Amino acid sequence: MKKLLFAPAWSLLALSLIIGCSDNAKARIEVAKDKALKLLDNMLGTMDVKRKEIELQVQGLKQAIAGISKAKIKASLKVEELNRKAEPLQAKQGEIDSTLKKYRQFLAKNESVELAGKTLTPVQLKANADKLIAARKQFTDEIASYDLSKVELQKVVTTFELKQQELNGQLTSLQSKTAQIDSQMVAVRALREAKTAMGDGSASLGDNVANLEGKVNDLLSDIRTELATEGQMFDEAAASKKIDSIDTIISGAQGPKDTLSEIDRILKDGK
Repeated sequence: MKKLLFAPAWSLLALSLIIGCSDNAKARIEVAKDKALKLLDNMLGTMDVKRKEIELQVQGLKQAIAGISKAKIKASLKVEELNRKAEPLQAKQGEIDSTLKKYRQFLAKNESVELAGKTLTPVQLKANADKLIAARKQFTDEIASYDLSKVELQKVVTTFELKQQELNGQLTSLQSKTAQIDSQMVAVRALREAKTAMGDGSASLGDNVANLEGKVNDLLSDIRTELATEGQMFDEAAASKKIDSIDTIISGAQGPKDTLSEIDRILKDGK
């Protein structure tokens, strides 16, 4: 009994060291755990911010793509308008060609002829033929201007399509990054809440956090690079203005109404 009551001093010291060491280890684990939780919280916060940045960028891309679609439709309507304006001119050219063939035969004979109840001298026939030739050239120039406008519009449409492809690629990439962020956030939250990771000791917890931190940092680095290198958004207003500028060419190509009326009269008389 005395041996138990009066144990050697070194035994009590050893016991106190064991107890002290256990408390110290627990403290270290708790400190490591707190640091890990703060780190995980920081990762979640950073990913939340980046996800919002991507969300705003995606919204802008979708608006730009929609703007391109509208601009392409507008350009297509302009092409249809040009075709409608060219068709009657082409028809007039055909009428002029037909009438000029008749006039050529009449002028070759150098005789007066009766057309539509009117007698026309060779001089009058030649004057009418000259007017028809001048009108035909005017129509040819107008049709050429329409064709040139259609070429310019097609260039604009091609530019729109290339820009649309570029923006669609950016959109797909950013949406993929959003999915990756969501996946990593799930992993971070799971690690934060996992009791097994908390109970495995500081080494296990630290390894898990360090591994996840590396993946998150790599992802965030990719996102920062992609956001920094995004191309210029589509300027719908500038595109619309560019298409509208074609109207100047269209309106400028219209011949004077009195000239057209004169040609119509000559064509009618030549039948």
